Amino acid sequence: MYDDGRLVASTPEPEWDQLEQGWMLALGELEAATCDGCGHYLDETLPPASEPEDWTLLPPMRCSVCTLLAMEQESYAKAETKHLHALRWRAIRKRKR
Repeated sequence: MYDDGRLVASTPEPEWDQLEQGWMLALGELEAATCDGCGHYLDETLPPASEPEDWTLLPPMRCSVCTLLAMEQESYAKAETKHLHALRWRAIRKRKR
C-alpha cells in the first residue's frame, strides 16, 4: 500500500523455474553420489565394488595459482597481519603463453 492509500498488486514469481529446479536436484544427486575427497563415484569406489589395490594413483599436479596464493598467504601470516580470514585473494594472468 502506498502512503496515499492506493493498493499495489504484485504476483510473486518462483525463485527457480522447473528447469532450474531440475538442475539443482540433479546437482544434489551428483554430489550425494560422489566422494568429496577424490571426486569419483561412490558406487565405483566403495567396497565391495572396489578395493584400494584396484586403483593406481597418478602423480600430483601443481596449480600455479594455488602455489602463488599459498606463498603469499604464508608471507602475510609471518607478518602477523590481522584477520587473515577476511582477506580475499584473486589472481590474474600476466601474459598468455
